[in-house]
Amino acid sequence: MRNHAFKVIQTEWSGQEFHLITFDYLENVLHPENILYKLTDAEDAFVIVQLRKAEDLGIRYSNDSEIQPIALFKGLLSSREDIYSLEYLIKPDFFLCRD
Repeated sequence: MRNHAFKVIQTEWSGQEFHLITFDYLENVLHPENILYKLTDAEDAFVIVQLRKAEDLGIRYSNDSEIQPIALFKGLLSSREDIYSLEYLIKPDFFLCRD
């Protein structure tokens, strides 16, 4: 938030209007190695994910067979006004707190 990485971008994709919500800088969201996962069978909402090795993030496992990639959410792409309305996305109603 402090670095202004959170943005809402209106775009068109496959002939349909979408909103791209970035959780990181745009170049990190649109990185070619990121993966687009659909959230619905209607293919009207997607999450953009970067998979990272656990050790790259400082996570250590005692058993190597438990090692799984860590998913970092980089963005949300949606045409769903019913659950991701533009008014909400521009001014989200949430609180950030630190422990």
